[in-house]
Amino acid sequence: PHSQVLGIDPQAGLILLQDLGDQSLENLIQNSDPSLKLFFYRQAIDLMIQLQKKGENHPDPTCYAFKRSFDHKLLLWELEHFLEYGIEDRLQIEVSKEERKNYLEASQQLVSEILKIPQSLTHRDFQSRNLMLHGYEFYLIDFQDALMGPYVYDLVALLRDSYINFSPSQVEILGLYYLITRQKEAMFMPEENNFWRHFHLVSLQRKLKDTGRFQYIHTVKKNSDFLKHVPQSLNYVAESLKHLPEYGSIKQLLTTYLPEFKA
Repeated sequence: PHSQVLGIDPQAGLILLQDLGDQSLENLIQNSDPSLKLFFYRQAIDLMIQLQKKGENHPDPTCYAFKRSFDHKLLLWELEHFLEYGIEDRLQIEVSKEERKNYLEASQQLVSEILKIPQSLTHRDFQSRNLMLHGYEFYLIDFQDALMGPYVYDLVALLRDSYINFSPSQVEILGLYYLITRQKEAMFMPEENNFWRHFHLVSLQRKLKDTGRFQYIHTVKKNSDFLKHVPQSLNYVAESLKHLPEYGSIKQLLTTYLPEFKA
C-alpha cells in the first residue's frame, strides 16, 4: 500500500494525503531484536516487489514516473557531486587534476555498467523513514521522485540505508529473500552472482551520492542533521569496493583524503 491522495489543489500547490501516523520502520526497529528486524524487512521487500510488479504489468503512460529514468547525465552528476562536496567542500581542499581525471574515468565506467542493468519502476528513496506501519501493514510515502531505474535500486536504498546499520549477513539474507521472491512472482532475475554485482555497483554509486548530498545540505542548506550519517554511508561504500576491485582508483582517492578510509 501507499499513502492515498485524498485531495489536490494544483493552484495552491497542495496535496492532502492520508494520515499514517508516526510509526516509521526506522522507529520500529530501534528496540527490535535481529529476528524481528528481519521479519519487518521481509515485509518491506514484499511491498517493494508489489510496486515493481505493478509497474511491470501495468505501466501508466500518463504517469510521470514512467516517462523519466536514471540516465548517464544524472548518474554522473551525482558522482561529481560527491567529489565536489563529499571531499573538496568537506575537507576544504582541491583534488589534483590527475586524481580528478582518474576518478571521473572510473565514474564513467561505473555509470556505463549501471545503465546496462535492467530497469523497473523505482521509488528512489525506499528506506526506513519512508515506510510507515499503519493497521499492521507498511505503507510507502514520499514517492514524488519515482522514475525508471535499475531493478536493484530500491533494494540498495533499503539495505544500504544510511540511517540503519546492516551486517553483511543480514544483507545477504534479505538480498536472497528478494531474489527468491521475485523468482516466485515470475519476474526477471539474473543469476545470483550477477545480482550481487548489480547490487554492489548501485550501492557504490548511491552511497557516494548520499555522502556528497549530506555535505551539500550542511553547506548550502545550513542543515547539519545528516552529517552524523556520513560514516555509515562511507562504511557501505567500503563494503561495496571489496567486491569491485576494478574500481581501485575510486578506493585510492578515498584512502588518500578521507579519514574514514585511513584507519
